[in-house]
Amino acid sequence: LNTRSYMKLNKYTKTIRKTLTDLIDILINLFIFTLLAGLVFDDIFGVLGRITNMLSNISSNGVSALLGLMIIYTYIKK
Repeated sequence: LNTRSYMKLNKYTKTIRKTLTDLIDILINLFIFTLLAGLVFDDIFGVLGRITNMLSNISSNGVSALLGLMIIYTYIKK
């Protein structure tokens, strides 16, 4: 790639990265809002129930899977 193409690619990459970061921030805020709304208004959206079910599944039969994921994450991070 020449310098001009590299600069265009860099510009587009920055734009995509910023857009994805903004989208993730919005999704995190929406998730927090639904958690707080579930606590205040008796779990309208069912989010707290789903989180509770997910955590109970992990604690009952997913401990080895969680350990495996931690090992894989450690390996990938190196």
